[in-house]
Amino acid sequence: MIIHEELAADVILQRIQQGIRYFANIEVVAGNFKKQNLQHVIFEQSILNTSFDYADLRHASFVECNLKTSGFRYAQLNYAMFQGNAVEAVNMYGAQTVGICFEGNYAYSATLLPEQIAWLQEKFE
Repeated sequence: MIIHEELAADVILQRIQQGIRYFANIEVVAGNFKKQNLQHVIFEQSILNTSFDYADLRHASFVECNLKTSGFRYAQLNYAMFQGNAVEAVNMYGAQTVGICFEGNYAYSATLLPEQIAWLQEKFE
């Protein structure tokens, strides 16, 4: 993965307000996306180790991203796509996942099966 641009979350949110929904080869270096509307946003080959807790990510796509340690607690992930991402220590506890596409994601050198999304939804103690 080659990163072309390091961005703070607030810069990405400004771009979304301007109608930009596609982000590739970026790294989020500051801030988070808690409680933000990120419907239909697409992230590809990016490093997104941040919080998406309570965010609206319906129909969003994460493709070949590093999501390690990201939080999606109570996020709306209905019809979102997660494909080919690193998901070690990702927390999706309480997230809504109707119609989610979860394919080819991996953790600790193992490819997860689609039904293993349930592991990410368990409550961490």
